[in-house]
Amino acid sequence: MHYQVVLAADQTESDDEDIRGTAAGLYCPEYMRGLNSSGWHFHFIPEDRALGGHILQIRVEDALAAFDLTDGFEMTLSNDTGFQNMDLAGNVDEAIHRAETATSGQAR
Repeated sequence: MHYQVVLAADQTESDDEDIRGTAAGLYCPEYMRGLNSSGWHFHFIPEDRALGGHILQIRVEDALAAFDLTDGFEMTLSNDTGFQNMDLAGNVDEAIHRAETATSGQAR
């Protein structure tokens, strides 16, 4: 498997090959835009759990795929003062776009 990941805050990228692990995706419809980015969103964690993050590009040679249709979820918010005082009301569309389209290289 070849993949690239990016960590949202500082956009640190990793470009790795021949790694076994799990890719997990979530699809959020457009009406969920205020809670998450709409569309498909994928993350990868390798078997050794040494790194991982948001997938920018991926090439899979051998995989087992499964889908789960979940009709609901429960969200638990932190009681941490730092979290409670964060300004989450701003428009983050541009930051999400940068995080999901940033790439320093091409998939091999």
